[in-house]
Amino acid sequence: MIFPSKFYSDKSVLVVDDCEPIRSAVKAMLQKIGFNQISSANNGLSAVQKCENSVFDFILVDFNLGEGKDGYQLFEELKYKDLLSPNCCFIMMSAESRRQIVHGIIELQPDDYLLKPFTYKGLEKRCGRTYQKKSALSQVYEAIFEDDPDKAIEACEQASRKTPEYAGIALRLKGELLIKTKQYEDAQKMYQAILTTRELPWAVLGNSITRIKLGDWQDAESTLKTLAELDETKVEALDWLGRLYIEREQIKDAQKQFAAAARVSPRNIHRQRALANLAIINGEVDEAV
Repeated sequence: MIFPSKFYSDKSVLVVDDCEPIRSAVKAMLQKIGFNQISSANNGLSAVQKCENSVFDFILVDFNLGEGKDGYQLFEELKYKDLLSPNCCFIMMSAESRRQIVHGIIELQPDDYLLKPFTYKGLEKRCGRTYQKKSALSQVYEAIFEDDPDKAIEACEQASRKTPEYAGIALRLKGELLIKTKQYEDAQKMYQAILTTRELPWAVLGNSITRIKLGDWQDAESTLKTLAELDETKVEALDWLGRLYIEREQIKDAQKQFAAAARVSPRNIHRQRALANLAIINGEVDEAV
């Protein structure tokens, strides 16, 4: 969606890139779009400091930021420290097309992704699209930010009815919230209802997760192995296979799955910690180190 330039005049934006010419070029594009409140940072540390002092409506971050934190780690830290407002539009930028980077961004789930080089028109379109989506799901994100899962689940249901174009995102968030709050049977019913009309990979994954939680391990294992072959679900499927094998006390098999996931997307600290712990249990001290 293309908004008039005056729409952006009161919106604040932070540009994070370690390359000064690129920061300047992006700032010039943003000014042309209509932004007046533009801040910039050349590394992750500076970006965190700026987010501690200001609330931004948009944050554009390059995936590779040179020395120090990369875009993935910056996003994780901002979320961990609650420095992102629930309606902030976080857009990842990258010139990289390597599979490891792509899988990392898929797992990270920023609000949008912009491949360099991009044009002013491309940036304008992406900002409009991202803002429209965040606005449609604003009550969901606000409830999640407030750590009120019941309110967030209700907001997902309302959003899926009111804005059909974002129903898929709303239902996906609802499923994740149901699993997080251990409402496994309700989550399974939702996923199965979706799968009767369309075989969406994220719904198949969610259904497999509920099967694990409800003790239906054999069917879940078979489905997760299939999902591990798809780019969209590879990393999560490998993680859940690892968790399934831990439940079965198949520790060596669990380590193999987490190791495979870490090779595909190595920046997730929780996965690396789990892999290190499994390596210690299996007596592989060098691997743990």
